[in-house]
Amino acid sequence: MLDFQNGQDFIGLAEGLSFADLEITQGTGENANDVIIEDTLQGNVLLVLENVNSQEIDETDFINVELPEELIAPTPTPTPTPTPTPTPTGNDPSLVGAEVLVANSSTPIGNLAQLTGTGASSFTINNATGNTGQDVSADFEIIGSNLRLVNSSVLDSGISGNSFVNLTIASRDAEESTLGTTQFTVYRDIDDAIRDRAIDDNSDISDGTGQDTVLVASGTYDDENLPSSSTTTLRFSSLNQFTLIPNDLPEIAGNIDGVLVGTSSVDNLTGGSDNDLFLGGGDADILTGGGGENYFIFTNLLDGGDDGDRIDDFTADDLIFVEATAFSLTETGDRGTLRTTRFAEGNDLDPANPADGTTDDIRFVYDNSNALLYFDSNGDNAGGGRPMASLPDGFDLTNDNIVVFPETANV
Repeated sequence: MLDFQNGQDFIGLAEGLSFADLEITQGTGENANDVIIEDTLQGNVLLVLENVNSQEIDETDFINVELPEELIAPTPTPTPTPTPTPTPTGNDPSLVGAEVLVANSSTPIGNLAQLTGTGASSFTINNATGNTGQDVSADFEIIGSNLRLVNSSVLDSGISGNSFVNLTIASRDAEESTLGTTQFTVYRDIDDAIRDRAIDDNSDISDGTGQDTVLVASGTYDDENLPSSSTTTLRFSSLNQFTLIPNDLPEIAGNIDGVLVGTSSVDNLTGGSDNDLFLGGGDADILTGGGGENYFIFTNLLDGGDDGDRIDDFTADDLIFVEATAFSLTETGDRGTLRTTRFAEGNDLDPANPADGTTDDIRFVYDNSNALLYFDSNGDNAGGGRPMASLPDGFDLTNDNIVVFPETANV
């Protein structure tokens, strides 16, 4: 609607639809100046009010109306729902290491997941349908055994995007005969994926681990409501299949509002106003937490590249998590807040041996003169130094800001 006048115009609700059934939000991107009105029962966008502020729209702008019989629309086709992925049997195709996928409009074009199937020589996409009902087959492709994203805007958060896409994939033998078919769901949000019935059925996944797993592609997932108590495994395809269970990080309380996943290259990741989880990946990333409490995950020694990540706004409420096995912190007592015997600080440290003059047990050393955190693999012995992260000038880092956790695969 181009010219809605608040206080003069009214929006009619018919066929039993009530104000309580609506979700009224301010748009994003191209619709940032518009109000989006959605039917929460059907998951459909009903109306877009251009150049209107959502704070100005309330129940007084709606009236109940009764349509003449000839204007009543026929029963609409039900809105597509994500179909749970059944446990593949026989020759049906399956995802390697996961039941469902997560990607969005910030995900780079390229591989999403690897497919497998007994006796399969090739795989094809039979159909792909978004929750808005449109055919989106052209936005995905399969090359070899790799399912690939061709157009990331198909999972955009705007009104034309999809909150999920159902993909039906067939496996074929060398003679191009169909061996089996399976429907997979690609979600836009992690918290939606962990509520998928395929995740809740406690069935084994294709790699035989028996652990419900969501495969998360690189991207910024900034509209999450992910419980830190979740026991679903998150597998990060852009981070060498690194796996993480939120519940394995008890130092995080409440919900995780954003999950920012980098790549093997340099990334610039910026969080929102709430609690965000950062997995920057390889190379020297620029990470900005934003508001709230923020958590920065280092999965291995190569995270941060040769120069270390730059965390622009690290605060005393933020935490750095390091994976125990990758950082050789596997002794009794290493799990949890970093022990004081593993931490030291100083000024004008030698980058090649920042723990020089301390003890053999020291692994993390903070240089107060340049706010640079080092990892030292062999304590005060020669060599072993590697920069991890630079923090804001003058920040007083302590061992309490560093937490040791186990990767799910190493538990």
